[in-house]
Amino acid sequence: MTSIPKIGLLPASGSANRLNGIPKFLLPVPGGTLISRHIEQMLEVCDEVRVSTRKVWMPLLESMDLPDKVKVYEIEPSTFSDAVHQMSSDGRLLIGMPDTYISGENPYKLMLESDGDVVLAGFNCPEYLLGSVGQFLTDKYGNVFDLKDKEKGCTYPNMWGAMLLNTVQIDKALDNPSHQVMDWIAKGKSVKAVNCDGDYIDAGTFAGLKKLYSN
Repeated sequence: MTSIPKIGLLPASGSANRLNGIPKFLLPVPGGTLISRHIEQMLEVCDEVRVSTRKVWMPLLESMDLPDKVKVYEIEPSTFSDAVHQMSSDGRLLIGMPDTYISGENPYKLMLESDGDVVLAGFNCPEYLLGSVGQFLTDKYGNVFDLKDKEKGCTYPNMWGAMLLNTVQIDKALDNPSHQVMDWIAKGKSVKAVNCDGDYIDAGTFAGLKKLYSN
């Protein structure tokens, strides 16, 4: 019986406005760059990793001598969901955020151990990110029953930092798949979260950079 392919998706084709045009995914971290770290973690569990980037940044990725299992797609500035949609195909889709740094156990491995239709990699939400990320609540079994995306004043203690799509498709008309979670739940899909023990740092902001390089 043929196994279902596991495909990692890293949409890095944004406009980089938050750091004045600097491609955030190439920021240095111990052992490489933000995106090389995600690629390394994904290749531990994925059959293939797909990265999207802008035409102007293609030479930067090509110079990295990426493994054969990594494919790079030229996609001009787009929304997160649109880039994911353009790279998607049949399989279990692991979606990462290439401008983030995640320490601790591999979150992609943890998500693949869950049987949800949609699985979120959950982290404790630090105070400096409250209201600026996707935050959610779960029941005692890890089932997500509410999620708010970048809602000012939200105090939900958990946020998601990566997503696994098992039986659903992304809506390219939406900015971010966070906006689909409640619709998936309303349609009877199982949305679960796994607890990740490491730190999650959004390196796409100057506050995040300060935290990243102060560790």
